[in-house]
Amino acid sequence: MKRVPTVLFLFALTIGPLAFFIQAQDQDPREKIYKPPVQKDRLPQGKFRKGHPDAIPDQYIAILNENIPASEIDSIAAELAQIHGGKLGSVWKSALKGFSIKMSETAAIALSQDPRVDHVAEDVKISLLEKTDPSSVTVDPVLTVLGKPPADKAEYTTALLALLTAPDPVVRSQTAWRLGTPGLEAKVVVPALTEALKDRDVGVRTNAAHAVGVFGPEAKEAVPLLIQLLLDRYDGIRMNAAESLGEIGLEAKEAIPALMEALKDQSKGVRESASQALGKIRRN
Repeated sequence: MKRVPTVLFLFALTIGPLAFFIQAQDQDPREKIYKPPVQKDRLPQGKFRKGHPDAIPDQYIAILNENIPASEIDSIAAELAQIHGGKLGSVWKSALKGFSIKMSETAAIALSQDPRVDHVAEDVKISLLEKTDPSSVTVDPVLTVLGKPPADKAEYTTALLALLTAPDPVVRSQTAWRLGTPGLEAKVVVPALTEALKDRDVGVRTNAAHAVGVFGPEAKEAVPLLIQLLLDRYDGIRMNAAESLGEIGLEAKEAIPALMEALKDQSKGVRESASQALGKIRRN
């Protein structure tokens, strides 16, 4: 349901990495405060942007107003994701203020009308090692540091591993996502992602919890920390941790008691992910 074998770069009108993940809870808050979506032909100019040929279906980038304090962005992103029934991905608070989110087009149009949102644009995909003209990229911290991604996977991995400890949490977060690309060498990448599971930044933990599961049973060393993340305060992190434990399979059997507890989680998404993970572990 979730593994996307592509790397996302930020374009002039559409920007973003991925990684996703706060789930609306059982009692949908939209029942109380959700307003009917604005008709497309009545949208203010530029508030909802679509039409890119490489757009990813139901995946968007929301850019917040510049005057919003960085300290409030995490809570605003979480609130808007919950109100509009989206799955929150990465959150940006420095060079760019905004977040990536998975949701329907109707919900994205409604999101764009929130007064705190400058605009919502389609997310765009580019294959892993595609040569990209840097002049076509507006804001992508990882690409800014790397320049054009190296054509050799080993060289590319080495470059990413160096960025996983960068001072900027946005760079670390997007680097963690890219390290979850199928085909990279597990014995090199998994230890670094396991360490990233302890990062203090929510975006880094979210993406690392997703990325480590790509390596399946080879990510066994990450199991203890993934179990701890089942108790993280953020729904998206708990959901990703559960999903990755399921991908690790039988090697994650020690997580069964914690996953059983996660079946009682307040988030429907976490409960579903825990249930699916238990099924995968037991089948193996």
